[in-house]
Amino acid sequence: GLAVSVSHRALRASPFLASKMLYKVVALSAMGLAHALPAVDQTPSGTYKGAKSVLGQSISMVVGVDDATHMDLTISGSISVNCKQEGYSYDGSSTITLPGLNTAGDCVHDALAAAPLPVTIKSVKYSGSADTVTITAGVSFLTTTVTLTKGSLAESPAISAAEHGLWWTEFKAHHGRVYAHNEEARRFAIFKENLDTIAARNSDGSLGFHFVNEFADVSSEEFRATHMGYKPKTTTHAQEELALALTTRATSASVDWRSHSPAVLTPVKNQGQCGSCWAFSATEQIETDVALATGHLYTLSPQQVTSCDTTDGGCNGGNTETAY
Repeated sequence: GLAVSVSHRALRASPFLASKMLYKVVALSAMGLAHALPAVDQTPSGTYKGAKSVLGQSISMVVGVDDATHMDLTISGSISVNCKQEGYSYDGSSTITLPGLNTAGDCVHDALAAAPLPVTIKSVKYSGSADTVTITAGVSFLTTTVTLTKGSLAESPAISAAEHGLWWTEFKAHHGRVYAHNEEARRFAIFKENLDTIAARNSDGSLGFHFVNEFADVSSEEFRATHMGYKPKTTTHAQEELALALTTRATSASVDWRSHSPAVLTPVKNQGQCGSCWAFSATEQIETDVALATGHLYTLSPQQVTSCDTTDGGCNGGNTETAY
């Protein structure tokens, strides 16, 4: 079943080549090797499955090819997609295109738009020789690739060294990081350690969802020094408890203050490299207290408190109570 194409000119020029190739063909036939070469025009068919752990969260993907123009796409895990009869086209070489991917109202588009983080499908590739489908997706600014095969669902290996390198490049580009040559390796090592921490916390399941942010190249010690400047002060003043009249009423089991109407939260602020969390904690709380009491939301200035407070330490830390 082997088809061998050799130039007649080459055979005439080298009888040895001709006899050698004939020997190989006869030997392969004699050994009974019946490995079929993949057809040039092979197209996706059947069901392909794959999974991968990304930052401690498993993402499973299933592609079921219905016919030459429709497929079923299911993604489960931190992203949820369940789309039947999704339109697609195959260029006959390697590229599968989902034409509705960028169109509102399309099933896959709308499912990805509802994800907790921005998610895009960058490419879908089909390998005729391996009979696999490879989906490359962007989660926020990071790129990950999942290879789907036929048969039972198997999880791909953990993030590879190559992907760590790609994520590092994407992180630097997204956050505008530029390092001195001797600083780059140290920051990359910290970045990989923080990826491990993020994955461990996401795997725990009870610690909320963690992702790569602007502090991913900062060590825990550096972060504590610049962002955890709270310094409780001891006091010798006498303390007295006062009895307050309380008015009780039934409350909800939980409240999402982000969607409260009227608004009681101002946008998230960033203290940068200044250890002034004590000033932010005071001004943010007063903003919300006033909004709850009056229905009017004002934005106060933590910078003013940081600069003008003569009791606390400015960017070197301070106390919330004295900030009030």
